[in-house]
Amino acid sequence: EAYGTGRLAAGGTNGAESGGSSAGEGDSVHHLVGDLLGGELPYMYEPSGRLVKDINGRRLTHFPHCSQHDTWDCGVACTQMVLRWLRSSRYPQIDDSMTLTYDEMTERKWIIDACESRSIWTIDFVIILQRLFEKELRQSFDFPLNSSDQDDDDAWDEARYLYLSKRFGVDEAYKSYGYYRDAFERDQSRVKGRFALAKELNLPMCEAQIGLDLLVDVISRDECIAMVLIDNAVLKRSGGDYAGHYVLLVGISTDIEDVTQAEAYSGKEEDTPSTSYCLIVKNPNWTECVSFIAPSLFEKAWKADGTDEDVVLISKVKQ
Repeated sequence: EAYGTGRLAAGGTNGAESGGSSAGEGDSVHHLVGDLLGGELPYMYEPSGRLVKDINGRRLTHFPHCSQHDTWDCGVACTQMVLRWLRSSRYPQIDDSMTLTYDEMTERKWIIDACESRSIWTIDFVIILQRLFEKELRQSFDFPLNSSDQDDDDAWDEARYLYLSKRFGVDEAYKSYGYYRDAFERDQSRVKGRFALAKELNLPMCEAQIGLDLLVDVISRDECIAMVLIDNAVLKRSGGDYAGHYVLLVGISTDIEDVTQAEAYSGKEEDTPSTSYCLIVKNPNWTECVSFIAPSLFEKAWKADGTDEDVVLISKVKQ
């Protein structure tokens, strides 16, 4: 099921067919992503995961890193990094980690209040992004997001997003997960209401699974990133129960040192890397400004039970 494309390119595809992983749905998703990219259809990588584009070294979108403040606010920190990216002209040292400014602390409080919970789901952030990206709504906010800087306004006007998930709504099976259990009944009503609101507002969302190849295609482009829900227990290779965690995908690297570091983290000990690239991640739970993750490990964490394979693609591509 697809909703609208209100923040995609003008004339974008509406009404993608529902029905699982049919070829028609796959084509619809492909075109929705193409709208996000300014009309250029994404080029698919080979199923083996080998890059077929000529990318040498690192290709990533730069902006200042920020860390989460608590165990539950990874998504809030990711949202604030997205805000930093949209205001990147303000930050001369774009690779540095920065503590939150006073204004950003005010914004953090607004984001948390808007979520109405510390058990935050992806649809909560989608509603927030819509409120931030709509000019009329943005200008009505009484907090430091507003700016008279024309560069900031231009960046907001160019921003687009697309929310993709294999399941919209609430999976009753999650009430047995320790991660969801304590707040499940309370979350269920709120989350169902958010999805109903998203449908009413015709937000750019599509209930469909995408492959890592398509995700890599998007985030390897200039000014394109992705906010992804993963199982942190899988990413950390801790072997524990499901632990939902948000990270930002900001690029890829074919640099041999980066790829070797990524494979070493994933537990591979071979001298020769098994893949030609790695993913560049901003993880709000880690102190490093960027981290390098092997595609196989990231995909396993992203597609783990409990994530619904949620991903929010965000672009600043001029339409």
